[in-house]
Amino acid sequence: ADRKTAEVSVLNSGEATEDVIQLYIKDEASPYAPVNPVLCGFMRIKLDKGEEKTVSIPIDARAFTVINDEGERIEGSGRWRLYAAFSQPDKRSEFLTGKAAVSCELE
Repeated sequence: ADRKTAEVSVLNSGEATEDVIQLYIKDEASPYAPVNPVLCGFMRIKLDKGEEKTVSIPIDARAFTVINDEGERIEGSGRWRLYAAFSQPDKRSEFLTGKAAVSCELE
């Protein structure tokens, strides 16, 4: 399968931890894009206190597609926002965890 990867740098400013980095993607321009970002990759990592790591997380090429009204998987708009966090990139998760997702535009 065709895959892309996202390079994510993580710094642990607390105690030693093991957690799951989650990647979400949202098509910014397609009329067929889901309302909320969609999970497109994840990776479990361990970090010691104060440790910083950069990891490569695979993203399946299907993440860059949308489903049209006929139920067909088609190419997306080409304008994407990629989110990285330890939870969903929404206000509720931000409130519960005290941490916001980081994001970037992809074209």
